[in-house]
Amino acid sequence: MKKSSLLNKGYKFRIYPNNEQIAKIEGNFGCARFVYNYYLSQRIGAYNSEGKTIGYLEQQNHLPLLKKHYPWLKVADSTSLQISIRNLDKAFQNFFNNKAFGFPNFKRKKSLRKCYTVNCVNSNIAVKNGKIKLPKLKWVEAKVHRKVEGRIISATVIKNSSGRYYVSIITEQKKREISFIEGENIVSLQMKDFINISNEESIYYFKYIKKISKLEIKLLRKEKESNNRKKLEKQIGKLYEKVQNKRDDFLHNLSKNIVDENQIIYIQEANVKGEKSSVKDYQNLKSFSWSKFCKFLEYKSSWYNRSLIYVENNDNYFNLNYGQKLLNTNIPINFGDKINVTLMKKILHPHSFKYTGIL
Repeated sequence: MKKSSLLNKGYKFRIYPNNEQIAKIEGNFGCARFVYNYYLSQRIGAYNSEGKTIGYLEQQNHLPLLKKHYPWLKVADSTSLQISIRNLDKAFQNFFNNKAFGFPNFKRKKSLRKCYTVNCVNSNIAVKNGKIKLPKLKWVEAKVHRKVEGRIISATVIKNSSGRYYVSIITEQKKREISFIEGENIVSLQMKDFINISNEESIYYFKYIKKISKLEIKLLRKEKESNNRKKLEKQIGKLYEKVQNKRDDFLHNLSKNIVDENQIIYIQEANVKGEKSSVKDYQNLKSFSWSKFCKFLEYKSSWYNRSLIYVENNDNYFNLNYGQKLLNTNIPINFGDKINVTLMKKILHPHSFKYTGIL
C-alpha cells in the first residue's frame, strides 16, 4: 500500500481579541458547550428509557431543528456546533473501544479551559503579518511568529486557565524528501528521571514547583465564588501555563534531537507497577508527560522518515558491548529473533537542556 505524501501540521499562535471579539468568542464557547451537553443528555435519556443508541448522523440532522428552537445558537459558527457533535461521538467511540477513557462527561460552564473548532470554508480562515482571520470574528490581532505553510483545514480557538486566548491552525502540506541517516538509539522511560537514552546518563526532567502546591493549599481556604478565590485561581493558572510551556519546549527539543540523530528509535515503556519506587516517584508521574513525548516522537518520525519501534518491558534482557562499557539495553529477547541494536556515537547528555524548573 502506497503511503500518502501529505501530512497535517499544526501552528499555535496567541491572539489579542478586542472586547467585541471576546464577547463573540465567549458566546461560541457557550453554544458549543450547550450542543455537546444537549446531545449527550439525549443519548443517555434514549438509552435509559428505550434501550436504544443514537448515532452521529441522526444528531447532526437534528441540529437545524435545535437551532430553530434555540435561535441564539445562530450566533455561533455552524461548523463549530457540528464539530461538537462529532467530538461527542468520538468520546463514545473511545469509551466503547477502551473503558479506560471513561464515560463522556458533561462540560462545565465554569471550566477554566475552553475551546471550540471551526472548519475552513471559502477561505474564512487566513493568516497574515500580525493578524489572523477567523469566522464570525474577522481579523484578530495575533503574534504570528512563524510562516504558515500548506492548505488550512481548521482552526481551534482556546482560552486557557490564565485567561489568555490562542488559536491552533491545522494545515495539510506535502512531505519533504529527507535522506536516510545511520544511527539507532534506545529510549527507555524511567520512573525517576523521565527517560534514559541508551542507558548512558539520565536526562533530568524538571518537576512541579513548590509554589503551586502552596497556592493550591491556600486556595482550599478561600470561600467559593469569592473575588479572592478567583484571583488566586488565575494566579495558579498562570503558573501552570509557565510549567506547561517549559515542559512542551523541553519535550519538543528532546524529541527533535533524537529524531535528527537516529534512523531507528526503540522506545521501552516504563513498568510502573513492577518497579520499586517511592511515593515521590509516583507523584512525579503527573509531570512526566510520557504520552505527549511519545506522540511527539511518532509524528516527527513520520515527518522525517524515521522508524519508531515500541518494545515491551519485561525481565529478559541482553547486554551490548559499546566501546569499553557494558550497557544493559533492556531489550527483551523472547520475540524469537535477535534484535541487533547499534548505539549512536554521539549520545545526548543532560547538559544540552539547561532547565531547572524555577520560574
